[in-house]
Amino acid sequence: MAGAWKIRKYDGLDQKGEWSISGALSEDEVCTLLQRLVSQNLSEDEIIGASLRRNDPRYFTLLERIGKGSPISFGHGVHYTAQFEKT
Repeated sequence: MAGAWKIRKYDGLDQKGEWSISGALSEDEVCTLLQRLVSQNLSEDEIIGASLRRNDPRYFTLLERIGKGSPISFGHGVHYTAQFEKT
């Protein structure tokens, strides 16, 4: 299926950026990309906490996907979305 992923950055409701990337990336790869973008806005302690196992009491949900379906969304406050758009 031909298309591209549209990646958007938001700060609250304000869109701050938009990128188009290869539609050849899988949904899992796009999720990893969004997690990497979100981590730019986190402290070292938050990144470590978000990387722990879910049953750890020090675990943070900061790098978990928000909701299901489309668009894919990650982050709180400053957040990123991805949506596949057919061409």
